[in-house]
Amino acid sequence: MYKYIIPAVVCLFLSACTATNPPEAPEATGKWESLYTSVDNIMKGYK
Repeated sequence: MYKYIIPAVVCLFLSACTATNPPEAPEATGKWESLYTSVDNIMKGYK
């Protein structure tokens, strides 16, 4: 059960953070992109 809950919570958390983070901040976008790629890798591991 936790296999599916944890990635969903992580994705919700990251999307909430990017919503509050202005996209015009260039130093922030690099961080968020690397976070999203690591989340993608985690999701692949769960499948």
